[in-house]
Parts: sequence; structure tokens; C-alpha cells
Amino acid sequence: MLQDGLLVERGAYRVIRQAKPRPANWNCLTSFVGIVGLLWSTFPAYPQAARQGDLIFLADNSLSCSEEGLGTGRSGSSQLPDPLRAYGSSFACDAWSVIMTTRGVMLSPNFIAVNDGSVAPTGSPQVPHLLDSYATRPPWKVAGVDYAVGVPSSTVLKNPSTIRMSGVSIDTANHLIRVTGNNVTLDGYDFKGWGVYVLNGASNTTIKNSNFPPGSSIYADPSTSNVSVIANTFDHTGDTQSSAFVTLSGSENKIVQYNYMHDSAQHFVELNNGGTVNYSYNLIMDGGTVAGAHLNVLQMMGSFPNTVVSYNTIYQSPQAAGGELIQLADGGNGLIANNTIIAIPDASGNPSVSAMIHAQPGETGVVQNNYMYSAGAYFFFYPGSGSQMTYSGNIDMATGKTINIRPSPHPSRSIR
Repeated sequence: MLQDGLLVERGAYRVIRQAKPRPANWNCLTSFVGIVGLLWSTFPAYPQAARQGDLIFLADNSLSCSEEGLGTGRSGSSQLPDPLRAYGSSFACDAWSVIMTTRGVMLSPNFIAVNDGSVAPTGSPQVPHLLDSYATRPPWKVAGVDYAVGVPSSTVLKNPSTIRMSGVSIDTANHLIRVTGNNVTLDGYDFKGWGVYVLNGASNTTIKNSNFPPGSSIYADPSTSNVSVIANTFDHTGDTQSSAFVTLSGSENKIVQYNYMHDSAQHFVELNNGGTVNYSYNLIMDGGTVAGAHLNVLQMMGSFPNTVVSYNTIYQSPQAAGGELIQLADGGNGLIANNTIIAIPDASGNPSVSAMIHAQPGETGVVQNNYMYSAGAYFFFYPGSGSQMTYSGNIDMATGKTINIRPSPHPSRSIR
């Protein structure tokens, strides 16, 4: 999505080349990856270097634009790079060239292309009016509010007992789908009454577009690697036994994206033993539903450098147990950015959580551009934590103002 004045990607940008400028009064209706359009008129002159707030398209090749606007297969068109090519768009350009940088290409000052996840599963957003009552809201498209997550609406779910593929076995006695082979994708199943167990060194497992009702969950053991959990729906309403929806204990990449997760007895996602984490574009609502549990939207134990937690929508109303929402631990160079986080108090004004974000002491990285409502939290940021992290652009949705790095606790309240 194209937004004004918001830089969301890390890294230095450096101009490699600049071609001739565009016509002074040129107008163009450009469709970004075939999803979001923005009308530009009278572009300001190009700067000589990319700056915060510039329009950055995260591509691996240069693109240029013509007065024809968007097109496919036209003269001078350049196909989008692999990460976006699957969505079937190309960019037609020949009148002037964009500026190619070390991380992408710059089109114009004052706007950037926000990777907000709005290339998403099909369907209606789950909570379209969630943000209606706040003084301000995020400028990007918000998961579950502006676009749907979870199982795509067009999916016809299959019975897991019908699975017949190499590297997958069905344990009818224990109601487990066991994944032991490499490069297995489980796509479009209703796992009611079943668990998914990834083991025996299985690598490159993807579980997507599937339903996980109460009692069903995903576990990958320490021998596994590269597990992705994408566009699933987890509803554990009434479940008092499951510790987490997803537990990934293997190595390398751990990807949890575009899921709709709600009513967890304790945690939503547990990550163990390290790896590279991308936990983004999820709608996460109401954990800690069982008394004596400890809520975490994310719990980490291991070594997790370069963790990314971004563009999630997190909503917590009062439940039987308290805790923290986003927890960053056992890593370094983490990024907690562009999340929408809401904590609602009970009828007496008592908080539902201790802190919105809890980065453990010694963690490094960036906490930026998160939009938060903290009436139901003791703290935006857990005091004494994350002292080595950089904080910027975090917004209080109740006031529209920038949040101090570590606000004082609300009067006469103590952490439970």
C-alpha cells in the first residue's frame, strides 16, 4: 500500500543511478502490484539521494514509467521480481527512469510503498470496525480490519484422513498427522480432532489455508527446519489444555503469517532453539483464557537474531490470565514495527496485560511505528527492558501523540 511519509523497511538506501527526469506536469495512475492505486500529479523534482519518506519499491531490478501508466507487455515494461511476480503484474515505463537503490527503486519523494501484507487471503475482513472509535489509526492497511486473514473464503476444506502423500503418515490412534519428509505442503484441511506433528528431521514444511479448532495445533520438534504456517484459522474457544496454537522448536526459518488466531488458553506462538523469525500480518485476539496461565502473543527461548514482528493486529480484552503481548527474547537486531496493538481494561478499569511490548534486557534492534491503545495495560513498554533498542514513531491511538520510550505506570497499579 502506498502511504505518505512512513519508512518501514530497515537498511541504508543509496542511489546507484538516475536517469532523465519525468515531465514536469506528468500524471499517472499506477496500480501497485495490481492491488492498490494512487494518483500522482505534478511530481516534485527527484532528490539526488533516497531519504526517509521517499517512495521505495523493494525490488531487485530497476523499473521505469511512461505516460501510458500501468501496462503488461507494453514497450519498455519490466516484469516484477520473483517475490511479487506470482501476483501477475508488470510495470510499463519508458518516458523516465526510476532511481535504483541498493534495496529497491525510488519513484517519488513523500511516498513509500508499504509492505503491509494487503496481498492477502480472499474474504471479508474479520473486524472491519475495530479501529473506528480511536483518535487515530495506522495509515497502512491493517490485518483483519482492511483485509482478511486466515483460511481464504473460497477454500473447500478437506478431511486430513484423506491425505496420501510421500513423507506424511496418518496416526489414527493418536489423531496425529505426522510429517517426516522434506518439502511437504499441507494445504486446505480441517484439522478438527487432529494435530500436526513435524518430526524426524523434516525440512521445508508448509501448513496453510487450514482450520485448527479447539484441541488441534501444530508442533515441530527440534530436529526439523524451515517451517511455515500461513493463512490458517486457529480457534481454541473453550480449550483448556493447549499451551499454544503453534510450537516451532526446530532451526532455520520460522514463518508465521496471515493467520487468524483467537481464544488461546495461554500462548499463541512458542518458538524454541533459535532460527530466523518472521511473525507478520496476523490477526491475534484474546489469549490467556485459562486461569493460572501466562499470556504471550509470542514466547521465545533460544537464539533468534534478526527477528521480525510486523503488521500484526493484536487485540486483548480481559481474560482469566494476564501476561504480556509481544515478547522479544534471546536474539539481537530485532524489528518490532507497524503492529496495531490494543489492550482493553475490565469494567472497573483494571488492565488485561502488564505490557504491550516486552523486549528482554540486552535485546538490540528497533521498535518503531507501532500504533497502540493501552487503557488495558500497565505499560506500553515493560520498564527496564529493551534498554539497548531504538524506539521511534510509536503512536498512542487514544491521543494521536508519539509515545515516550518507557512511560511511567498508571497511578496506584502494580504488575500482576
